[in-house]
Order: sequence, then C-alpha cells, then structure tokens
Amino acid sequence: MLREHSSTQDEGSLDSSNSVVADGSVVRRFRPDIQGLRAVAVLLVVLYHAGVPGLDGGYVGVDVFFVISGYLITGQLVGEAGRTGRISLTGFYLKRVRRLLPPAVLVIVMALIVARLFAPPLFSLSLSVDGIFAALYTLNYRLAAEGINYQNAGAAPSAFQHFWSLGVEEQFYVFWPLLIIAAMMLTRRWWRDLLPVLFVVVIAVSLYISQYLLTTDAPMSYFAVQSRAWEFGVGGIVALASGPLALVRPRIRAGLFLAGLAVIVGVGFSYNAATRFPGVDAVVPVLGAALVIGAGCGRPVRAEAILGGRVMQWLGQVSYPWYLWHWPVLILAPYVWPRVTFSWPVNLGLVMFSLVPAAATYYALELPVRKWKFRRTVWAAAGLALMGAAVATGTLIDSNISTLLAATTPPTTTTTPAESAIKSGPVVDPFASKLTSGPVTPSVLKAVSDTPAYPADCIVSYAGTESPKCLIDQYGSAANAAIGTNRVVLLGDSHAGEWYPDVYGIAHQHGWDTEILNKEGCPLASISIENAALNGTYTECDQWRTNMFQRLLSEPKPKIIFIASLNYYTSDNAYLASGWKKTIQALRAIGAPIVYLRDTPYPNYDVPTCVSGAFSDWAKCSFPRSTAYHPDPLMSGTAASHGLAARVNVDQYLCPTADAKCPAVLAGILLYRDNSHVTNTAMSMLLPATEKQLQPLLKSILKPR
Repeated sequence: MLREHSSTQDEGSLDSSNSVVADGSVVRRFRPDIQGLRAVAVLLVVLYHAGVPGLDGGYVGVDVFFVISGYLITGQLVGEAGRTGRISLTGFYLKRVRRLLPPAVLVIVMALIVARLFAPPLFSLSLSVDGIFAALYTLNYRLAAEGINYQNAGAAPSAFQHFWSLGVEEQFYVFWPLLIIAAMMLTRRWWRDLLPVLFVVVIAVSLYISQYLLTTDAPMSYFAVQSRAWEFGVGGIVALASGPLALVRPRIRAGLFLAGLAVIVGVGFSYNAATRFPGVDAVVPVLGAALVIGAGCGRPVRAEAILGGRVMQWLGQVSYPWYLWHWPVLILAPYVWPRVTFSWPVNLGLVMFSLVPAAATYYALELPVRKWKFRRTVWAAAGLALMGAAVATGTLIDSNISTLLAATTPPTTTTTPAESAIKSGPVVDPFASKLTSGPVTPSVLKAVSDTPAYPADCIVSYAGTESPKCLIDQYGSAANAAIGTNRVVLLGDSHAGEWYPDVYGIAHQHGWDTEILNKEGCPLASISIENAALNGTYTECDQWRTNMFQRLLSEPKPKIIFIASLNYYTSDNAYLASGWKKTIQALRAIGAPIVYLRDTPYPNYDVPTCVSGAFSDWAKCSFPRSTAYHPDPLMSGTAASHGLAARVNVDQYLCPTADAKCPAVLAGILLYRDNSHVTNTAMSMLLPATEKQLQPLLKSILKPR
C-alpha cells in the first residue's frame, strides 16, 4: 500500500516557541500543547511503521504534522508582514535550510553508507538515486511515478521513502509565502481580510484534486503537493483565527482540545489500509488537529496537561530527527542482521532504538546549528554545500555500484537462449548444469527490462477497460491485417504475458498470428479484488474481463485460447475456484480449445536485487517451495474436467521436485526479473518443453478435416 511507508515531521513545527500572530499581536509565545501534539503525531507514525497491532491508521500522523506546519508557518509570515510591512523570502528560506537540511543530509549520507556495506548492490543502487531525489526535496514525485508503475510493484521499500513528506512541505513553502505577498500587493490595506478568502480557495481546490486523483491516480493523490496543500491551508486558517479563538471561554476550549485529540487517536485505530486516503477521509484527522491547535490559542487550559508531561515534551523536541532515523533503521536492519525474524515486537524495539541517533542528532547537530549566527550568504552557501554533499554521495555510490555490476555481466552471444533450445532437438532440461555461482543472464542490471517482446501498450494499464488491437504476425511484427481465424490468443494478466515467447514460438512454427489481451494486476478468474494504486475496488478489471469475453465472441474463432493468471489475488480458494469456473464457462462459448498455462513459482521478493549480492552462491536467493505456489483449482483432476483442452506445467524445470527450495538462478540463467515474473530469457528456453506438452492438441488441430 502507498501509505505503508509514509511518515513526516514538519519543519515548521520544529520550534513551538515561534510566535503565532493574528492581527499583528502575539497570542502565546510558547505552545507546549503543540510540542505534545507533535509527540502524538510522531508516535502514531513510528508505532504504525513498527506494525503494532490495532494501529492500522497511524499514517494520519503525517496529516497532523501538515496542519501544525501550516499553522506555525502562516503565523510567522503574517506576523512578519504585520510588523514590518514586508516578508523576507531570503530570510524565510534560509531558516528552512538551517533547521531542516543538516539532520536530513546526515541521515541520507549515513543510510547510503550502511546500505552500501550491508545491502545487496542493486538495492544500494536504487537507494542512491532515491537519496539524490531526497536531498533535492523531490522524492514525492518520484514515488508517485513509481507507485503507478506495475513493474515496480514488488520492489523493496526505499530507506528514504519517508522523505516524500519533506518534499511536500518544501514545495508548499515555495508558493505559500508568495500567496501572502500577492495578497499584500493586491491591497496594502485589506490584505488580512483577503487572506482567508485565498486560503479557502486553496483548500477547496486542493481537496477536490485530492479526492479526484483517488480514482484516477491514487499515488499522485497521496504524494503530490497539489493534493496535500489544503491540509497546510487548514492550519493557516487556524493561525488567522488565533486572535478570536484566544477569547473563547477556557471550558469550551478545553472541550475542543479533548475532542480533537480523541479524533486524532481514534482515526489512528479505526482507519486502515482499505481507507480511501487522503481525499475527504483525511478531513477527519485534519480537523482533529485543527481543534487541538485552535483550542490552545490564548491562555493554557487544564486539558493541555495531557500533552504537557516531560516525556511528551521531550518526544516533541526530538520528533524531527526521530522521524528521520526510524524508517532507515527499520528498512536497513534486515540487511545488517539477516538471520533475525523481524516481527512487530522486534520492529518496536528498533524504532525505540532509533531514538538514540535521533537524540544525538538533536543535541549535537540540530540545537547547535540553530544557535549559530552567520550571514545569510554563509547559510546559503552552507545549504548548497550540504545538498551537494548528499547528491555527491548518492552519485558516487551509484557510479561505483553500476561499474561493479557491469563487470558481472557475462559476454553476449550471437544465439538467443530460445534459439538454442529450439535447435537442441529432443526436450531436455534447459537449465541442467552444475554451476552454483558466477555471472548471470540476463544481468541483474538488465533483468527488469527482460520482458516479453511485444509492444508495451499491448498490456492494459490499471485504469484501462479495453485492450487495443495487438496482433503479432508469424514474423514477430505488429500486424495491421484484420483479425482472422489463423491466430492464437494469449489472455490474462502480466503472468499470462510472461508466456509470450512460448505462445508466439508455437504460433510462429505453424504460421499463425498471436493476439495479446493482457491487463496489469487483473485476475483472469472472475473475482473482484482491491487495487492499491486505484485505492478501491478494481472495477476496471471486472469491466475489462467482461469486455474481452464479448470481444472474443465477436471475433473469428481462434485456433487456441491460451489463458494464464497469478493465483495470489485472493486467499479464498473456493472463491478462486468459482471465479475460474465462470471464466472458463464464458470462454467455452467461443468454441476454441482452451489451454491453461499453470502459473510459475512466486518468489515474493525482488530476485535481481538478491542475486546482485549473491554471485558467489546463487542458493542464497532460493525461496521455499511451500510458499512458491498458491493452491491452483485448475490443476486438480483432469484438464477435461475443467473444460480445458490441455494444461502446460513447467514447474519441473523452474523448481525441481527434488529440492525443498526453488532456485533463483539455474545454469547461469536469472529466472526472475522482479518478485514474481519469469525473465523472457528463461521463458524462451522453456519453449520445447511447452510445445512437447501441447503436441496431442496441436496434432488434432493440424489434422486434415
């Protein structure tokens, strides 16, 4: 899930002794309630990331931080404008540099070093790129792009993934002061009256964008500043209203404080991965935070004692470095201690341990840097130098690992594995070898692109409900001719697509075309599932499946319909069996023989990343046979009992029955390009085995009638 790895600590709330100004006057100099609220927010985030049972909505801590940040930053800017009649953009941005950058750069550099020492090279390579984006405060958009990339669905989470929120904040800080300055330029006399109107417009537009993107581009809704700006805006509205709020009776403010705190904690326990978030569901924790902050305007109320204890105040003080450190510690720990089982109690211990470097960073770096008095030019140079240091570290590691992995690439050959297998005559195990170590083909750097050789648009995206015409002729080129009977169909999800070299190879040998009907993450069995990227029920999949059944009915009958699909979409085996039964019933109405291609083993971890650190012993990346297969209802009984003309099963080659584990590499061939898909190279080598199992069916089709 997107929110699985998201957290934040807003820079604007680092100093709750900042003056919060309304109508040009100080309401309260120090806000211990905000300090304590920051502790509540960071506890929600770190405990959620540790996997503490029941706290499935702890990700709302990020929204609390956004509201705090909007409140304090707006108060600072409006206060400065009221006192001086202007806003110093240079001073504003240099304060952000001084407070945010040193701890962030320290964490980036240290995490990159630890990853380089302990993690597989391919993980470190990806992390080095993330580190560059994190240092430039643009990681949120990189994550949004990756979140809608189906090929990255199985990648391990980045140790910098939590930096997305810092990117959102810094991007917000770019335009928020400009908005206030624009109001001052429009009307020097009435700019304070204009600000609430402008803020409300920002809130309304941004919230609309957030809700709209939930159904069209959920990762962008989660990570983008345009869909998060409204949360800062709510904090800004509270800042503007802090004067009147300070005049509200203490008893009423105490009630609002308790209600807001209850709402925040309540949604932390009641929200979960299925909550459509952010969008309108984010309004609840945002309003809860606004109530707590607004209730604290004016003189303290007794209810604030809940957040005023020493522990909560201290956690509030160190919350920014704690936020920075806790996630890299959680992500990198399994590489440092690979034999440890990381259950939630262990993870809880890790996030508590991360308080040690967090406290050290606060007292040895963050506090001293705040007190340093330098000219603005010095701070500007220091900021650029710090960002440059982080970027340089990432670039250096990227270059080092790329060179290292390039050296492990085996020499290219003039004959493809598929051609070698076909020319070999009788079917033999294409992976028979005693090799246990060495370079692999495809190389770990190129594995992700070792995909089926058909046009990329042949596989429909999450949002699509119709497959384009994708007809590959017998020579491997996209055909413009009308779809006729002289073709085979490959129908299913991306796990059907991985069978393309075998299906095309058979079609090629018999002079047939190949029609591709594939959709990302869509079970071919007639079952309904949730889609994390679309943040809801995957209705697009159900519609696509129905459309494809109707399309095949309307097209000329093909020679064969090949079907395949990942079977891990549901753990309900009865539901899966029922879904397959419905699908095959619909396909049988077409009248063509149906061939089921049994799904390949499922590693459930990024294989190239693992192998990049295991060239000396490929067995380190093997995975248990017991978890490699999901119960497959279509493999019970005979093929005919399910309405199938034939079944193809290549398990004996990919996961030999004599072994307790399934290999990641055989005979120097890297078998998987990610966490579940077989490489095109490996699948090509299985063509003879596939054809052998289909010989009876092929003979019956080719027999003169």
